Amino acid sequence: MTTSNDNDIGRRAVEDRNDPVIGGVAINYAVADQVLTVAARGLYISGAGNLVVETMGGDTLTFTGLLAGVIYPVAVRKIIKLGSSAAGLVLT
Repeated sequence: MTTSNDNDIGRRAVEDRNDPVIGGVAINYAVADQVLTVAARGLYISGAGNLVVETMGGDTLTFTGLLAGVIYPVAVRKIIKLGSSAAGLVLT
């Protein structure tokens, strides 16, 4: 797992999307929206469901029917609680 001090690793991951995952940060949005402090190449979902995010470009998107066990290649800056049901999120 990375920490907030590993921001450079996250930024590099965004640029090199074909490289293997080199770290991750668990995301818990059960209580409130989560503003992400590191850049990453995607989100791993361990429990199927929907996910509402704000992208790095500022758009709010709702992903429905996400499958468990998949890394979705989306660069997000916020996970939005309202409307989200996917579980076990890991920022990669």
